[in-house]
Amino acid sequence: MCTLIFSVISLCTTVPMLRNIYGILTERTPSEIDIIKLEDGLRTIRGVQDIHDLHVWSITVGKIVLSCHVLAESGISSIDLLGRIKYYCENTHKIQHVTIQIE
Repeated sequence: MCTLIFSVISLCTTVPMLRNIYGILTERTPSEIDIIKLEDGLRTIRGVQDIHDLHVWSITVGKIVLSCHVLAESGISSIDLLGRIKYYCENTHKIQHVTIQIE
C-alpha cells in the first residue's frame, strides 16, 4: 500500500516538471507569454514601424528569451529604440534576455 501511495505522489510531482522540460527542449513559447499581446505592445513603442521574426522561448525554468527584427522609423536613434524595447520587455513581460536586430 505504501508503495502505491508513494508512486502516485511521485507521478503527480514529476508530470508537471516533465512538461516544463519538454517545453524548454522544444523551445515552445512559455504559457505565461501572450505572443500577440507582446507583438502589439512592441508595435506601439515610439520608433517601431514593424516587427517580424519574433521568437520567444525559455532556455531554463524562469528564464525567458526574445529575439526579433525591428523595422525602425527613419531618424530614430537605434540605441534609444533598443533601450525602450528592452525596458518594455523586462517590465511588462518579465523577459530577461532580449536580442533585437534593427533594420
